[in-house]
Amino acid sequence: MEASNERNAQGFISGGTVAGPGMIIQWQDGPIVAAVQTGTLVDDVLWAAQQRLEAYNETGLKCRENSIAITKIEEARLWLAKRHADRVKRGVAHTYSA
Repeated sequence: MEASNERNAQGFISGGTVAGPGMIIQWQDGPIVAAVQTGTLVDDVLWAAQQRLEAYNETGLKCRENSIAITKIEEARLWLAKRHADRVKRGVAHTYSA
């Protein structure tokens, strides 16, 4: 697997890629402006992993470990949603402001 995390002139993460067997991720380049998403978000990757594990659990591959992993991914997605809601509340969503 290979990963690059590009930075803009101010040093903020702004795009990049991850590539591995059967996978290429082009990360979002900068803030989402005017509701236009230009690349993949971490939330998207977490959702993809969660839905895959849930699909496994609908088959003979169901196991405790898959269920725990799903729970942890759900937790991660909840924390990211909380972070986004807090940023919306503070008026800094979709900016580089902390």
